[in-house]
Amino acid sequence: MSALSSMTLVPALALASPSIAGPTIDSEDPRAVELGKRIELLLQDYNEIFKRQAEAYATFLRIRPTLPEQLVVSRENHLFIRSCAVDESDLISSSAVNNPRRILDSKLLRDQNHRIELRIKMSSKLRREVRRLTRLATQYEKTLQAALAESRYPVIEQEMRRVALDLEQVAYALRDVHIHTMEGVLILARTLSTFEKAEVSAGKLIGGSAQILGSKLAEAFLRISGREFAVA
Repeated sequence: MSALSSMTLVPALALASPSIAGPTIDSEDPRAVELGKRIELLLQDYNEIFKRQAEAYATFLRIRPTLPEQLVVSRENHLFIRSCAVDESDLISSSAVNNPRRILDSKLLRDQNHRIELRIKMSSKLRREVRRLTRLATQYEKTLQAALAESRYPVIEQEMRRVALDLEQVAYALRDVHIHTMEGVLILARTLSTFEKAEVSAGKLIGGSAQILGSKLAEAFLRISGREFAVA
């Protein structure tokens, strides 16, 4: 996630040329202006949370436990043990990692052990090995979750989601406001750009912000710039 710009809307508005912001243009809908102010406040919150989130992630990487090599599955493991592994993934994003290893999962070990015991008789050696690995995997996973909680990343992630959902609400609210001036166009652009950074946190797919405001921004810009340049 890239850092958001800290530019405010006011300097951007100051760049409008006199011909575009001339006296012949109607004043902007007050609802759009208020939503523009709301976006600036939310952007400040988002930037602050983003900074704390990055710090929490760095803390988690520093304090997380080292994965025991015995939990990394290899061809030397019994077939039953290999069936209790999952692909390695990033705990924060749940996304796959490059060249993932197969990692034993404590729940799979317990579930598979119970099912197998009902059907076949495992050797005492394999049974002891499964129990040992189950204890090891359970302890590692508990320590990993404890490190994540200590970093406070999940708490900050929820704060990020709340702000992202607020940004989404502003985007939808703006979609229902008729834009009259280039001031409103800039508010639309600012909102789209800001929410684009937060859309994944709000549960949207990449590009969701454009689906909400993209066509409205384009329509408003073409309509208003054409009208205003015509009278310039």
